[in-house]
Amino acid sequence: MALEKIIVKHTFSITPSPNAADIAVVSVNNEGTAGLLNEQVLKAYGYTIDDLPGSKRLMSGFSAIPDTKGKPVIFVVTLDGRKRTEILLEDNLLRALREYRGWLAGRKVWLPLMGTGAGGLTPEESYNITVKVINRFLREGITDCTFILSLPDSKEGWQLDRILKHESGEKQDSIKAFLQKIPGKFYLAGSVWDSEEQADRFFDEGIWEKGFDDDSYAAIINQIRPGDIIIIKSTFATRNGDTFLRVKALGIVTDNEQDGAAVDVDWRITGLRTDISGLSYYRDTISAVSDADVVTIFNHLDPILWLDLLQAPVPDVPPALPKIAGLISDSEKGLDYLGISQDVTAFARVIAAKNFEPPLAIALFGEWGSGKSFFIRKLWDKIDELSHQPNTDMYCKGVVHIHFNAWSYMDANLWASFVCRIFEGLQEYIRNEKISRQRMAIIKRELSQQLNVTKAGLEVLQDKKTAVEGQIKELEEKRNDARRQVARQLLALKRKTAWKILHNTDQEFNARKRIIETLQSNESLVKTTEELHKIIPDKYWDNPQQAYEQARSAATFLKEFFLGKNVVRNLIWLFFILAVIFMAPLALEAFDIEVRDLYFPVSKEVLSMLVTLGFLWGRAAAIYRKLQPLVASFWKIKEKYEEARSEALANLEQEEKVLTLQIEKGKEEILLLSEQIRKAEVISIELGYRINNALATETLYSFIEDRSQSEDYKKHLGIISTIRKDFEILNGLFIDHKSEVVNQQQAQKFREYFKRPVERIILYIDDLDRCAEENVVQVLEAVNLLMAFPLFVVVVGVDPRWIRNALIKKYALQFAGNLNGHVHAGIEPIAPANYLEKIFQIPFHLKAAPVKSVKEMIRQLAIKSLQPEVAAEETDRKNPAASAAATEPNAAPEDTGETHENPRTDNGNHQEETSSTIPDGTAFLELTATEAAMMEDMGEILGPNPRALKRFVNIFKVIKAHDEYTLDKSLTDEDQLAILFILALSIGRFKKIMPAFETFIHDETNAEQPINAYILQHYSNEETELNNLKRHLQEFTSGSGNFEKLRQIKGRMFNNHYSFINRFTFKWD
Repeated sequence: MALEKIIVKHTFSITPSPNAADIAVVSVNNEGTAGLLNEQVLKAYGYTIDDLPGSKRLMSGFSAIPDTKGKPVIFVVTLDGRKRTEILLEDNLLRALREYRGWLAGRKVWLPLMGTGAGGLTPEESYNITVKVINRFLREGITDCTFILSLPDSKEGWQLDRILKHESGEKQDSIKAFLQKIPGKFYLAGSVWDSEEQADRFFDEGIWEKGFDDDSYAAIINQIRPGDIIIIKSTFATRNGDTFLRVKALGIVTDNEQDGAAVDVDWRITGLRTDISGLSYYRDTISAVSDADVVTIFNHLDPILWLDLLQAPVPDVPPALPKIAGLISDSEKGLDYLGISQDVTAFARVIAAKNFEPPLAIALFGEWGSGKSFFIRKLWDKIDELSHQPNTDMYCKGVVHIHFNAWSYMDANLWASFVCRIFEGLQEYIRNEKISRQRMAIIKRELSQQLNVTKAGLEVLQDKKTAVEGQIKELEEKRNDARRQVARQLLALKRKTAWKILHNTDQEFNARKRIIETLQSNESLVKTTEELHKIIPDKYWDNPQQAYEQARSAATFLKEFFLGKNVVRNLIWLFFILAVIFMAPLALEAFDIEVRDLYFPVSKEVLSMLVTLGFLWGRAAAIYRKLQPLVASFWKIKEKYEEARSEALANLEQEEKVLTLQIEKGKEEILLLSEQIRKAEVISIELGYRINNALATETLYSFIEDRSQSEDYKKHLGIISTIRKDFEILNGLFIDHKSEVVNQQQAQKFREYFKRPVERIILYIDDLDRCAEENVVQVLEAVNLLMAFPLFVVVVGVDPRWIRNALIKKYALQFAGNLNGHVHAGIEPIAPANYLEKIFQIPFHLKAAPVKSVKEMIRQLAIKSLQPEVAAEETDRKNPAASAAATEPNAAPEDTGETHENPRTDNGNHQEETSSTIPDGTAFLELTATEAAMMEDMGEILGPNPRALKRFVNIFKVIKAHDEYTLDKSLTDEDQLAILFILALSIGRFKKIMPAFETFIHDETNAEQPINAYILQHYSNEETELNNLKRHLQEFTSGSGNFEKLRQIKGRMFNNHYSFINRFTFKWD
């Protein structure tokens, strides 16, 4: 007999204990008679035979013991003396499951093979009927329960056990072993376009392509690689609502041109019509298939067909695309996954209400990472929303929100930082009021002049500004003097030119006088000055050089020849010479006649010239002898004149150097003075700004810090007293109440400058549990100070353990009776809570999120959209607007027709690992629905801490994007489950038992032991805390589904992954 295949999570074994389940189903006859089987169940669940239902309660064919008394028990009538057992079993079991479906969700159900005793059914017959009922029931909507099938302890029962183990266990192992030989991924793809089947065309052309011309599904198609497996499929629903996935063909991808539309495929297996229930959610045009669903698909295929996928060598597979993990920031912004909106709304309505009269201090208690900052952010947003509601006067309109991160000011003066942050928040509010600059200036001036903390500071600044302005004036006068001196030196340098110097030298030398003196001292020279003037003109007498040249010139020679006192004699000589020149040729010709017979080589022309030159030379020599003393005297005067000029030029050069150095020095002094003036002007501008903007954060901080550090100031008043007075002034300026420090008429006028006068200041103090103890106490003192003023509401987020320890350390005597390390018996300690009661009016502890909220947060963080509901699908078509239903050829008689692939563009299937590829070949990583479901289950181990949940999701994304993970194609769902468990254990509430877990998995003797052996271990009796943690871990992992798989994973698998996962944890060696 062929056995039915169960489609739900289940286990089977010989007579397992009913205590392993949450609910039991057992057979009974219509009279409610006790039998061996139902007595066993009643005893196991703590009931007696008296709890069996009677015949009246069993008239409908079933009854039950509800869960009000303990674990519920469902009774099914399988014997009534009228109908056959197989009919009773099928009808009554189905109706019972439907009746009590609400009890079954998320639970383990213990179900024996009923009707095998007095009913006369064989175990195989009972098994087939039971499985058929279960499958039918599950198709009606209940899919998250697990059945524990109890086989009878008989020969037939053991035989059935062997058959089931062979069919399930061995086949499962063989499927997994086979799939490890295939390096690629599996994809389910549609083949129906506008009701037309394209599969045969795909087979003929060796391709697969999508059916519409847009970019839908382009990302997933482009990530398909050679060696991946394409499975042609369709989905359909039957008339009674059952849904199925139909497998039609399988092929190996040979090429992908990355066009986002098609891939080349070697179709190996075709002509299939394999219908698989429970997988109809693969309705998209193409989607990746999870490992578990691949196993399910191959479980329905003939193993002989598997080999067709291995007949030819698989093409080389290119390296996987690098993945971007897409981490989640640990920010206070985001969606509310943990259900705090009701708490936030309650506080917001009170704080923003006009009829509520502050001051108010709220202590928001929660451990690190519990969501205090997130709560504060949501509270801020909600109050802001209420304050901007139109058409209502219930809530304050002028609300100033100020966030003070105490940790950011650890290295600063906390009082200065605290007050500055408040005034900075006021400035932001004023700016956002969008009032005119003139009004804004008036508001700032009023505040600056009113506040004590700025008054003294403004006076000091004004004195400094006056002193700096005087310094600037003095420096400018010095610079002007320096500039005038340089100008005079430049003018002097300009006047001392070489021409002027030589002219002065000429005047000082007095060449005319020296020449006359020289002539007069020598009687051999020209006798009178008048005679000399006739030879050398007056214009040359003042310049010895020119006089010397003139004396040596031919003109002077001619003047002496013709103008001297021997002019008559000179003229006679001239006529005589001319006559000689004229007569010489005639005489020479006569002489030639006489002596022509004699040899004489000189011609008559030469002789004539010689005679003439002789006469000229003689006369010239006489004149030269007369002028020679004059020229020599002029030479001496010329040399002395040149010496005077050279000395004057040398002196000029030296003076120029001195003046140049003095000018450069003067310029440097001017530059220095200018720089000093510039710096002084900068200081003056800064002081002016600080005077005009006394409420600026940096200015106010300086005021407070200077005053808090001033010993003189501390002696007289103290910074806290000043701040208190200034808060009183603020309170009086903004709120109508009796105040002696502010003139009420002036305050009313001040408020009129605002469009929305400040009605309430809400100060949010966060990260106090990161500060040193001294800062914690200072902040508490500051909060206590603010509680004197109706303007303020303070919300402080802090870990109660941190604030308690800070108070005990600061006030050890008061809170611990400890003085200098010694406990004093006479001192009665005060509880820190009593101290906090004086400061905070409302303490509020953040609630721990329920498991359901934790799982929802993990689900939302892990994946953007979850697996869609099983529904009829639209058609993969060229025209997405059109829709049609095509009937699968030769469908089963109860088929209503096949509905085809959905041409959606969001790639919404959650069994696939979607990753959008960006131009550089990098993909954005997303998690599959299978992984998300596993991660959700780990929420019970992680606990309700939001920061731990984010860290868990982020680290797993990094792990999955890591090559050590992505390149290992042999990883199964069990591997992922082991990885997630190690990660959750090291991050969540059970991290203290990690050492024992490490010891267990590292022990070789535990390599083949299931991890459940570790979970069931206990520590020694002294380790109470660890034993309690272990007990809770047992409770959390005792569920079905993934936890059932987890308990069976062996230590070797955990050990294989531990060293890699441990690198992502906080470990301290």
